[in-house]
Amino acid sequence: MLHSRVNTVLFSALLVMMFAAMPGCEDKSAQAPAVTKPTAPAASPEAGATTAPASNAAVAKPESKVRDGKWEAHSPGRGVAYTVESKGDVVTLNMGGTIFEGSAHEGGRRYKTAANEYLVVPTADGFELRTKDKPTWSVALSTDNVVFTADDKKFSLSKVGDAIEVKAGNDVIGKVQTEGPKVKVTDASGAVKWDGTDGLVGAWGVLLMKDIGQPMQRLLFTELLARGR
Repeated sequence: MLHSRVNTVLFSALLVMMFAAMPGCEDKSAQAPAVTKPTAPAASPEAGATTAPASNAAVAKPESKVRDGKWEAHSPGRGVAYTVESKGDVVTLNMGGTIFEGSAHEGGRRYKTAANEYLVVPTADGFELRTKDKPTWSVALSTDNVVFTADDKKFSLSKVGDAIEVKAGNDVIGKVQTEGPKVKVTDASGAVKWDGTDGLVGAWGVLLMKDIGQPMQRLLFTELLARGR
């Protein structure tokens, strides 16, 4: 009996060994390839959603924006010579009875009289003043300077101390200063040529730039005055 049981155990062990050695009967759990879970796709922005700009993104400066106000330019012995009024996007110059009305136009301004039209056209660093046919003066704007160029002519306004210096080329032709509530424009000799009620605004110095010619000089004065430049 004992001999028979031993034989049975040995026979069972032999069957197990034979079964394990058969092809296809290996432990597949040890060889199963690793399965990588798919990565969820990045969420697309919802329709109408906006992306916040980078913190150092450049912000366009609205150079053509004007301030509301009314200013009168007086010349000694002449009383009120010019009146400039701005409200919203409309800027009006009364030049000895000739009215120039400027309204917003393609990022700049269009000044009209009964017979003529002049355009203030934005550029990378300022604007150009144009007639219907061609540009006349280019104006470059920076924090403390305004530079006017046309062909071989150049004028500039520069902040110097508590005044604004007016130059034709490299020559100082006058300055703009404040005296109480008034702004005064003096020539190179110190004689007062113009005055008005305003803060220290360089635009008043344009009134000394005689070589610019009319009405361009007065339109440049008007546009810069309305901008508070």
